Amino acid sequence: MREAVAQVPGAGRQLHPAIALRVDELVSAVKSAIGIKLFGDDLDVLKAKGEAIARVLGKCAARRM
Repeated sequence: MREAVAQVPGAGRQLHPAIALRVDELVSAVKSAIGIKLFGDDLDVLKAKGEAIARVLGKCAARRM
């Protein structure tokens, strides 16, 4: 988008945060500031990895409070 706007003479180059957020949501299919996608075929491994990720994120969130 920035490249396209840069081609227009006199047009500003800043994206409004709401527009930038919406574009990020459309590209990633995640409606959050942070998104983690976990892929794989083995559901047991995915569950274990998901729980490990949740523990790490829980520790990070607790430190920020």
